[in-house]
Amino acid sequence: TFFPMHLLGLAGMPRRIAEYAQNPQWHTGNLIATIGAFGIAISTLPFIYNILHSMKHGEPAGNDPWEANSLEWWTTSPPPAYNFASLPPIRSERPVLDMRLEAQAREKLAAESAALDPGPSPA
Repeated sequence: TFFPMHLLGLAGMPRRIAEYAQNPQWHTGNLIATIGAFGIAISTLPFIYNILHSMKHGEPAGNDPWEANSLEWWTTSPPPAYNFASLPPIRSERPVLDMRLEAQAREKLAAESAALDPGPSPA
């Protein structure tokens, strides 16, 4: 849409004119810009459909829908006024990933120890 308009401006076409009959080679550039504008307008239809469909049928995203790695995703959504009651440990540039990996390791260790523990012996 806009690149052909830029080229037309470089070719001398003034802005905001209703007719450009004095220079017929501008017709092709304006036609390409018009087709591009219609393409942009048509491409917004799936976007609008997605918004309406998601509002009606979508699930809530939750606190961290992308499993992001930075601290702003460690708090709830919407965040409380104070964000954190105490600052979580920060050992790298991805503290949430570190905490998520530590939790997974603890769960794996607990599952392995539960599998190895035969439980109470029958008496």
